[in-house]
This record gives sequence, C-alpha cells and structure tokens, in this order.
Amino acid sequence: MSSVDTGIIDPPPPPPPAPSSPRRRWVRRVLLLLLVLVALMGLAAWYFLGTTAGARLVVQQATGFAGEGVKVEGVEGRLFGGLRIQRIEVDRPDMYILVQDVEFDTAPPLFGRVDVRKLAVRSIEVRTVSTGAAAKIPVSFKPPYPVRVEELRIGELRLGELVRGAPRDANRAKDVVIRDLFVKGGGDERHWNLEEASAVTPYGRGRVSGTLGTTAPFDLQAKGDFAGRFGDRDVNVALVAKGQLTEFVAYASGDIGGTPATVRATIEPFAPVPVRSLDANARGLDVRQLLPDAPSTKLDVEAKLVAEGKGFAGPVRLTNAAPGPIDRPRLPVTAATARVRVLPERVEVSDARVELSGGGSATGRATVERARVQADLQLAGANLAALHTQLQPTRLTGALKVDGTPQGQRIEGSLADPRFQVEGRAAVAADIVTIDTVRVKHRGGSLTASGTVGLKGRREFRLEGRAEHFDPAAIVKTRPGDLNFAFTTRGTLEGGPAGEAKVDLAASRFAGLPALGRIHVAGDAKRVRDADIDVTLGAARLLAK
Repeated sequence: MSSVDTGIIDPPPPPPPAPSSPRRRWVRRVLLLLLVLVALMGLAAWYFLGTTAGARLVVQQATGFAGEGVKVEGVEGRLFGGLRIQRIEVDRPDMYILVQDVEFDTAPPLFGRVDVRKLAVRSIEVRTVSTGAAAKIPVSFKPPYPVRVEELRIGELRLGELVRGAPRDANRAKDVVIRDLFVKGGGDERHWNLEEASAVTPYGRGRVSGTLGTTAPFDLQAKGDFAGRFGDRDVNVALVAKGQLTEFVAYASGDIGGTPATVRATIEPFAPVPVRSLDANARGLDVRQLLPDAPSTKLDVEAKLVAEGKGFAGPVRLTNAAPGPIDRPRLPVTAATARVRVLPERVEVSDARVELSGGGSATGRATVERARVQADLQLAGANLAALHTQLQPTRLTGALKVDGTPQGQRIEGSLADPRFQVEGRAAVAADIVTIDTVRVKHRGGSLTASGTVGLKGRREFRLEGRAEHFDPAAIVKTRPGDLNFAFTTRGTLEGGPAGEAKVDLAASRFAGLPALGRIHVAGDAKRVRDADIDVTLGAARLLAK
C-alpha cells in the first residue's frame, strides 16, 4: 500500500528533564534534618520529662553542680507531673541539711512561668555553724521566672546549731521546731505575694500574709495573728508590719491570759541588734492567771527600750493596784521602777526601787547571767505586818547581798528593827538552798537554825536549831514567852508541807505560865499520822500518843 501524505507535521519529542539545582537539594535536606531534630527533641523531652530514668539523670546532673557533700536517694516519677525523692542530704563542715520524703508536682515551664501545683516535704532539718555575725541582705529577691505556688507543705521544720567537733545533734534540745507549715503565693520581677502562710509552734498556731518587693529598699507589708496557750490561759495576738525589709515597724496587740497588751517595735533584721526600739504596755496583769502558784496581782507594766551596744536598755515601771500580804495571797508591792539592760547572755537591773505595802522600800541593783545572780539591795522602813498578817508591825532596815559564783549563789543579809535583829547566810546550788545559819536576836534571847530546802521535785527540806530565852511575840502575833528548846524537822513541800517535827522543850515560860515537855508529830496539813506529846503548861498537862 502506498503512503498518503496528509500534510500534517508530527511534533518534536519533549526535551529531557533539567537536573535539580544544588540549592534546592540542600533546602530539602535541611528541612528533613530539622524534622529529624524535632523528633529527636520530642523523644528527649519525653525521656527527661516523662520517665523516671530521665528524672534521675537530671537530678544526678543537678547534684553534681551542687558540689561536695550532696547526696540524693530514692528518685521516682517524672520531672514534671509527679516527682518523688526519698532523701536529700547536704553534709558540709559549716552546714548540714536533711530533707526527707519530697513530693513535687509542677507544670512544664511554658511561656516563661513556673507553676508549682504541690510541693510536700515530710521533714527538713537545717543546722549551721553560728558565726555571731549579722545576716546580710541580698542584692535582689527577683526570681528568674514568674513563680506560682498553689500548695507548699512541710510536716516538720527543725532549725538548729552545728558545733564543730561535737556530735551533729549535740544541741538538739535547743532546736527551733515548726510543724504543719503551709504556704500559698507567688512572685514576679516586682514583688512576692504571700497569700497565706501558717505554722504550728510549741506555743501555738500563727498565720501571716503580705507582700515583699524584690528590689531595694524591699517594701514590706504584712499582717498576721497568733493563737496559743500560756499555762492554762488563752493567748491571742494580732500582728502588723509596715516599712522596708531593712527597717520596719511591727505592731502587736492582743489578750494574754485575760490581760490586754500592746507592743510597738522598730526592727532592723540585718543589724547586729535587730530590735532597735521596743515599747510595751500591759494593763491589769494578774500574774496568778499565768502562773497558778504566784500571788494575785493587778499590774500595769510599761517598758521603753532602745538598742544599746549589743543589746537594748531603758526604763521599766510596774504599778500594782491590788497589793496585799503574801498569805492571802497577794504581792506586798505597790510600785517598782528600774533601768533594765538586756544583753545576749546577761540582764542588768540598775537604779531599782520597790515601794512596799505598809510603807518602806527596797533599792539596789541586780545582774542575771547564765542562771547566776548578783544583787545588792537596801531595805528601809519595811513593815512585816503588811507582808504577812501573822507578823508584828516593824520598821526593818538593813542590807541583802547575793553573790553569784560558778558553784551557785551566796546570800547574806542583816536586818534590824528597834526590837530585834535578823542575820543569815545561805547558798543556792544544784536546786538546793543550804542555810548555813539564821539567827534572830532580841533583848535577852535568840533563835538559831540551819538546814536545807529543795527547789524542785518533791522539794525536800531539813531544818534544825535551838532557842534560848526566845520571845516569839517579838516577831509573831502571839502571847509573850521565854522559851528554851531544841528542834528538828524534815519532810517535803510539794503539794503542801508534810513530814515530821521534834521539839524538846526545856524549862520555859509562855503566857506567864511555866512550860516543859516534848513534842513529836508526823503527817501533813490534812492528817496527823503519828503523835507522841507530853507537855506541861502551868497546872495542866497534855499527854497524847
């Protein structure tokens, strides 16, 4: 068959594809690499944030950065979303910290913010070596990121001293212990906001809230309250603080055992003496409401103290609107004034003057240092009948001296009335008063005694002595006499006097009648459990067994 020419020309074949440029190939490779890196970062984030192994690795690295003496044990859970640490210990020559049973739940730090949902710690123990230097204020309190804490709880916070060369808990009895600590709040670059904080101390529960600036002068605004017990009495106090962290004024007002009281203090926390001034007032204070064994009082107390040297000092004044004799029981003092100086381990009282019931006064000075007392007192015109209803009216004048030594306190006194004189020497050591001698002299007669009296526990006592031509009416409200006797007595004072007494009465006279005999009794204020009495008074004779 012959071909037919149609007049249509066939199109040329398409050209081969152009090769890719090197630039496009690199773009694709970079994008692929970025995708791989993102995937790897996601896997790494999942490893670090979502696994226990990742959390342990992060904690291990942080422990290495913290330096020597840091150990972390028992890490479980995830870095974000629920982390538990059994034990964190920092053991260094000048510091020891032990943190036990930590539960930490926080959200990932997105958008430059840290949100702590919960941080719970069973116990924290902090011990540091005391240098005696004042604390230094930080340059700034700014957090690296805004922080929000919804719940922080610490079961027990124990703060104590670390003594070089001594066991770690050598001073454990002096630790400050705070329990059930709760904190809620947050902070940013401008200020910290403490919405709520509370804790339980050995004296009661306290709460506080407020704000603190993160940069100097660190503006401070805070308020709080405290509710507790002193003895068997309620204590309720409201607190307010205003100023800057370097110096602020604190106000406290409340009710202490039924007594209203106010305190105004200027405080510089970073000064060698933090309390720069203190004004305290209390009205109608009944000491017996706080200390059941104390006499009843109605005291107005005023104190104005300012910083001085390493302590603070100033005048203190007491006035008692309800004075009375000690056997009623009341305090036989109407007013007292003194200048008080309080140092870290020493209290000094100077220019003291005490106005006594029934007239008379006591003046002098005293120093208390580590349970040692030194005092010099002068008594003028004291009326014993105003001090105790069974004593005779007097105008006693004399001196009383207390000299503290490492072994205890030595006490010496000499008092005189127109009718008699009293002299005595005693010592106080190991909670025992040792009476070397007490001698009461009047015209033609005397009474001497010695013995011991315990100050703690059962308060055991033992006394012995003798009288020669002694007239008890010279001191006590009773019939006149001319007594000659020897006596011994022993027992306890806890819960009331109890024990035994023996008196051998030689030829004497009482109420104008001759007297002779012996007395031996044993028992307490409620019951005589043993008696052997044979006493003759005039024509009468008493026999009891």
